[in-house]
Amino acid sequence: MKAYVDKSGDTIDWLEDMGVEWYGAMRHFSASEMTWHCPKVPGTNTYGRCTGAVICKALKDRADELGVRFKLETRVTSLIKEDDAIVGVHAVTADGKEIEARGSAVVIATGGFNKNPEMYKEYFSDYMGYELDKNVFSFPFPGPNGDGIRMAREVGAAEDNVNIEMYYTSSRGEEFLPLDIAFRQPNMLLNIEGKRFYNEGGIGNTTFTGNALYRQTGHVGYMFFDDATMRHYRKNGPDQTCPDHPITDMDQFDDEYKRYLDEVGGDDFIIADTLDEIAERIGMDPEALAEEAYGNCHVFADLFQLSVLFSFCILLQILFHNDFFLCFSHNRTHLDESHAIIKMLCGIGFLNRKGNCLVSSGFKFRKHTFHECGPDSMSPDTGNKCQRK
Repeated sequence: MKAYVDKSGDTIDWLEDMGVEWYGAMRHFSASEMTWHCPKVPGTNTYGRCTGAVICKALKDRADELGVRFKLETRVTSLIKEDDAIVGVHAVTADGKEIEARGSAVVIATGGFNKNPEMYKEYFSDYMGYELDKNVFSFPFPGPNGDGIRMAREVGAAEDNVNIEMYYTSSRGEEFLPLDIAFRQPNMLLNIEGKRFYNEGGIGNTTFTGNALYRQTGHVGYMFFDDATMRHYRKNGPDQTCPDHPITDMDQFDDEYKRYLDEVGGDDFIIADTLDEIAERIGMDPEALAEEAYGNCHVFADLFQLSVLFSFCILLQILFHNDFFLCFSHNRTHLDESHAIIKMLCGIGFLNRKGNCLVSSGFKFRKHTFHECGPDSMSPDTGNKCQRK
């Protein structure tokens, strides 16, 4: 981790040398440091979602210049170990042909195991109680199913500090983004017992919020606001935004919540005339909810008392950015159980010289629709007006 941080400036310079242009250093949330470098949308002076593809293209172009050969849709099945050194991989092509690829080193860059429920059970069910897609969810990235971890274990790599970065999301948040943005604001956040457990001003810190949710019954919380708050958002925009959730108006909120109720339904997202109705539907003590809304939570008391239309509630649940840490030496090579180096097996890195073999989780290089964001730009997909923060 120290090397990752210490080399971050050099990495930015390295990418700039390959043609990546930055919109600037940005904050992930209002209290964070300005360390998030967002690439410009090609041909514009704006940033937006999906611009990570800009970096992928720059890396691919540079690799092509270096003569790197890519074998797409070719699944690596195992590592080749000879004389205590890793010298290549076994793989299967899309048409089922078994092949070998050999080189002076192998780099495992397959990600974690966010699509492998058995690995969640293996590492987290006993002491965290997590079950994938039941009480914990993962980003919908294709590919990371733990194959690289399995292959490293098969050749004797030692495990150390298997860990997870907590995050959080609303129910089906990425599919209903305007709805998700509305519930990422500093409003009243309660656990199922009807008690506040977190300073909602920190809701933009997704990791801290995820950690707090983990400590609640069922690993969930419920975010509340009322129609008066939504009228404020429609007039002034949300209180908080971030580069990967750049929507700054709530014009689509009504259409999105109606679509959610039609397509999803259930009690993860509720609109009701009273807080008592919400409490009944989610199984929360109505007196505890009322005490927080009208008594202890003075900031919200006036809002709820002034509301004449609706109260909104959504379930917030834990989302994982999962990472797996094998045991590394100082130069990022793998160690076995006796802390001896497994020669020529590396756990992280990028191909920087001919002769190395990089095992990745299968990125697809394709055209992306960029969501442009800037003071006067519109998102081509959603029509959401965006602005700099």
